[in-house]
Amino acid sequence: TGRIVTGTELGPLGTLSLRAVMPVSENGRIVGYVELAEEVLDVVQDLVRTFRSEGFAFIHKDMLSRPDWEAGMRTLGRQAEWDRFPHSVMVVQTLPEVPAQLGRMFAEGDHPRLSVADEIGHGRQIFQTGFIPLVDAAGREGGDLAILRDITAAKAETSRLVAMVTAVAAVVGALTFILFYLILSHIQRVLAASRERLVAETQEHNRLQLQHMQALIAWSDEQERVAQELRIAAIAFESQEGMFVTDPKGVILRINHAFTELTGYSAGETIGKTPALLKSGHHDEAFYKNLWDALLTERRWQGEVWNRRKNGEVYVVWQTLSAVTDD
Repeated sequence: TGRIVTGTELGPLGTLSLRAVMPVSENGRIVGYVELAEEVLDVVQDLVRTFRSEGFAFIHKDMLSRPDWEAGMRTLGRQAEWDRFPHSVMVVQTLPEVPAQLGRMFAEGDHPRLSVADEIGHGRQIFQTGFIPLVDAAGREGGDLAILRDITAAKAETSRLVAMVTAVAAVVGALTFILFYLILSHIQRVLAASRERLVAETQEHNRLQLQHMQALIAWSDEQERVAQELRIAAIAFESQEGMFVTDPKGVILRINHAFTELTGYSAGETIGKTPALLKSGHHDEAFYKNLWDALLTERRWQGEVWNRRKNGEVYVVWQTLSAVTDD
């Protein structure tokens, strides 16, 4: 066909080789062929050295003649175990022992075709597996190549990293928990202090409010008492006896109706003047001096006084004077 052909080929001794044939042309005419071949064992050993892997090659029994294959294995000095697997014979193995899981797979007649790796264990080792079908030049599938890559160290490193990350996460989690605990404790202390301060302020506010209420009640009671006294004083002031009120200088501020009837002077004629308005001339200066001395010392004076009415009539009255102070 003039094309390069590649594939696996069974040798006369039952060995399996990878073969490639390339036609050589001259002036458009095939003048010969270049053929390259390498036994699968060598290929697998190269893979083992290059990728630090292990390899196993299996050939389907329907591609072989048992007597010829066993004779070829003896000639090559290799062990021939035709009956070990039901459908295949193992022609290449780089490990002294076949991993149990891989052996069961072929013992059960399973022929994996997946290139996606699975993991299998072998003693203390862990391998990542991949399977490659071995196809001859005619396109027929004649066996399987199992590649096992040792990932024990990688798994251990991964486990170590996971453990380290877990430890770091635990430490970070613990530190975060401690941080949150400290923050929450601080918040609780702040809230407790705020609550105590609020309670104290509320109690102080209530105390002041109570004091204000008590003071207001006392002031209200005092105002009621004063009003009552004023009512009583007003009633007494408007009695049948003549009365007048002066300031500390003796200036008349107010008179009652009985005073007007007794003296003849109205409020308009009296308020703003002094009691001297009523002098009759009957008493001397010594009399009035004694009167004022008694008011200043005893705050009260009583006695007989001769006064003069508005119409000039002189009359005598029994007069009582009382000094009113702030205390």
